[in-house]
Amino acid sequence: LVPTTLKLPELAYHGSTKDIRSHTEYFDERSILVDEFMIPRREERIADWLLYFHQKVRPLSEYRFILLDIPGTYPKTFRLMRRLAPQTQLMFRSHNAEFYHRLDWMNAEANWLNKAKFFKQAIQGLWGDYQTARVADAILPITSWDADTYWKKLVRKNRKWRIQAVPYF
Repeated sequence: LVPTTLKLPELAYHGSTKDIRSHTEYFDERSILVDEFMIPRREERIADWLLYFHQKVRPLSEYRFILLDIPGTYPKTFRLMRRLAPQTQLMFRSHNAEFYHRLDWMNAEANWLNKAKFFKQAIQGLWGDYQTARVADAILPITSWDADTYWKKLVRKNRKWRIQAVPYF
């Protein structure tokens, strides 16, 4: 599952677009069959899309793996996918450690109201990532630093193996 923004020409050379397309190339070169679907980035709209797809097109449980490769945090999406497809391996491609990412935005901001907004987003991102880490079968951050310093702290000790850094290809 990839974002609809992937088709925007102005984002063709954006880091997350190149990362997603490197996965496409990886699967193509190895003749790995993949269904790629572009979905909206808002969590409520993702849920609507997943429910429609699951009920009208193909049950999610028919997939062995689902990779959500959209920048942001999506705990409700992972809980819904887990409910609809309990045996499917759910993977999340993490483009940022959301908590630290938003704190960086906050520190760069001069306006105190915007600082407060970014701090709130940092807390929400941390909570969302914590919930996602508890439901997803694998978290694939873009750096070892994100994996070791952030994501592995969000899971129980016996589940740290599920966090594997996968740098940009």
